[in-house]
Amino acid sequence: MKQIAYTMSVTDGREESWTEDITAVVPDGQTEWEHAQEIMKRFNDYLQKGEHLREVLMIRVLKRLKPGMKLSHNWQKHSLVTQTGGFNIMKCSQCGAMGKRHSLQGFTVIDRKYAKYESCPNKRV
Repeated sequence: MKQIAYTMSVTDGREESWTEDITAVVPDGQTEWEHAQEIMKRFNDYLQKGEHLREVLMIRVLKRLKPGMKLSHNWQKHSLVTQTGGFNIMKCSQCGAMGKRHSLQGFTVIDRKYAKYESCPNKRV
């Protein structure tokens, strides 16, 4: 098994493509491309009425992690506007942990509730 992080470009044939960030444990012998195709097949197997089949256009590998390496959080802005006090609310797209970023280029301080997740557990908490 190997842990990887990659960005997958996806389209449903109706609009411009978009990207989705994936962090996953991939079985030995399976490529990142095969893993992305498997995810898309699972999604397409359970389409709801009115949804269109999705197709993987390309992937870009971001990281290949060695066993036991700590995974960093993937912080994304969660608040629409800067909060009173000059900070933005951030959320990890991988595990859902919340934090505050006090400047545009600054680092995110994880909320006390999630303090035990110094590194990302790579699953919803």
